[in-house]
Amino acid sequence: MSGIPRAYNSFRYDDNINTSREGIRLASVVIDRPEPENGPSDMLPGRLAAALYKMTGLHSLSLDLEHFNDGQDEDSQKQMAFGQLVWPKLHSLRFHGSSGTGRTILRHCDPNVLHTLHLHTWTDSEIVEKARGIVNLRRLHLYYDRADLTEPATLACVSEKTWDEVRAILWVRIHNSVFMDYLILREANVDIQGHLDDDQDMVRLIEALRNMQTVVKYIRHLAFSLDHRRFSPRLIRFHLNGNQVHHELTRREVDLWYKKIIVDLMDVKRLVEVWVFAYDSLAFHGTRNSDKTVSVRRITLKQDPQKNSFPWGVLDD
Repeated sequence: MSGIPRAYNSFRYDDNINTSREGIRLASVVIDRPEPENGPSDMLPGRLAAALYKMTGLHSLSLDLEHFNDGQDEDSQKQMAFGQLVWPKLHSLRFHGSSGTGRTILRHCDPNVLHTLHLHTWTDSEIVEKARGIVNLRRLHLYYDRADLTEPATLACVSEKTWDEVRAILWVRIHNSVFMDYLILREANVDIQGHLDDDQDMVRLIEALRNMQTVVKYIRHLAFSLDHRRFSPRLIRFHLNGNQVHHELTRREVDLWYKKIIVDLMDVKRLVEVWVFAYDSLAFHGTRNSDKTVSVRRITLKQDPQKNSFPWGVLDD
């Protein structure tokens, strides 16, 4: 990998080549395997930073630095600490790596131009905290894959803490009554260890969903993860109709539960559509009809989705 940015940094005094570099609109970098400390790629962060700094005309940047080792990550932050506005035209950033490096990259973007963020991190990270200053943020996609996700009580996408942090991200927009176009909160697909069966667990979920309603009125298109398998069948039925029978849920009961959640959320009239991802192969899609009623469809994700529609069009942006 280090050979590519090294080659790209060649001919640095050639005006024609430098002009061509400045004219590049899209760049994508993936570090596809971890490197050992003191390995041959120790120069990679410096060369990568130098190459990216020359692409001052970028509109879209995708960086997957997950496999940087600790030394490379630290060096990357140092190499990218110089300068202020490096990418004044950048409007879309996709980033997977340490929050420190991500935050450093955001410092070099114009907060009045950048409007789309895809971040492999969560609402409480440094990079998301930095994103609070992005005035024109219209598309935000966050991804949760921490170790505690296997615990049934981890409801990352609907927790009150998450949505209090989303509110903080949107505070400029809320103050000016401006809407975010797209918000996607995704969880990694994991094997959940057991399920919740205390009535208070469902009460907390209901309260969290109500808290979401106070924020989603500033969002037009919403997608988030919520796996019904985190709750016992009894709790799902308790939420649906007060019935507390323990036997396995039917497909119809699962459909009705997600429909209830989506319809309740879309009581907020400005929400155009809501996607709820149950797990990797199942989702539910709510849309508003011309008569203002809400329709909810079960979607099998193994089928080829409409790539240009929400949320796929945003994920591919």
